[in-house]
Amino acid sequence: MTAQRERSQNNPLNLGTFTRTSLRMLKGTLGPKSQVISGGYGRETYNHWFQVTLASPAWIILFKASSALASGTNQLSSRRSPLNDRFMVTVYDQNRSPIQGRSIFQADSAIVYSPKDTFHSSFSNSYIGHVMNAQSDLYNTIEPDRADQGDDRYFPLGAGNYLICVSATRNEEFDYGVGLVVEFQIPQDELFFLCEDTSDITYLITENDLSESVVEIVPEEVTSGITLATLNGFTENLCTIIDPDGVVQVNYATVEGNPLSWLIGPDPGDIAIGRVLLDATENWIDTTHEHSLTEWREAWQRDHSMDDKFPNIFATYTNVA
Repeated sequence: MTAQRERSQNNPLNLGTFTRTSLRMLKGTLGPKSQVISGGYGRETYNHWFQVTLASPAWIILFKASSALASGTNQLSSRRSPLNDRFMVTVYDQNRSPIQGRSIFQADSAIVYSPKDTFHSSFSNSYIGHVMNAQSDLYNTIEPDRADQGDDRYFPLGAGNYLICVSATRNEEFDYGVGLVVEFQIPQDELFFLCEDTSDITYLITENDLSESVVEIVPEEVTSGITLATLNGFTENLCTIIDPDGVVQVNYATVEGNPLSWLIGPDPGDIAIGRVLLDATENWIDTTHEHSLTEWREAWQRDHSMDDKFPNIFATYTNVA
């Protein structure tokens, strides 16, 4: 196995191909060792190179986790001063020719945020540590309903290879820790109810009665004109319009202004209790940007041994319990 001292941007340590949310803690030692070599002292290492491969679009989140001088009895510390002064983290998009540097959003960046609510603990750190998708928001197109406001820099990174470099900025030997999160967007076909009830058990009551007092039953074979003007229509499984007289007209709304629709499909009364059709807004998944503490814990436990405990510093970068 090649040591980090012998690696460069041309042969980085490949961390693998990622297909789902995954967490890593990158650790190493940088700086001069002042060992006796031919012609004097040396064996310094000032850069550690890593490579991440994304199988599909995802976000890469990087943050300085800890640092301590290699000499003495100092413990790894997460104090801001040594973290800011001893080393830096840079990222390069290897899918470009030539490769392009990618900035990382910091706490003082122009963070895109959404209003806080009772569900999210914080939105102030929604994009801190994210590797930018672009070097700038070239077109400046604002989409107010999106969490990223339509700013290209906040979009997920495309599939491909990304180079990470941890570099020493001071001439002293030290140990470091860098948190790495590869986070994929949840599938768009997963929809959830947000219940305001704070009790341990929440009940959801649905109506699945399709009697003639609730809907107008449209026959499976329509041979005459039918107009849905006061009630929603329902046809079980399949409906056939038989010419020349068969026609079904669905008015836009009742005289009271209630929208009307015509449902053709299985009888909800015959379907397992609990199935609900959610008609979500198009691109609803882009209206929020969440980091689930539970999901991150599960990802860590999935990829690490039982005695390798979840580092608490990752929790500070989540905003959903």
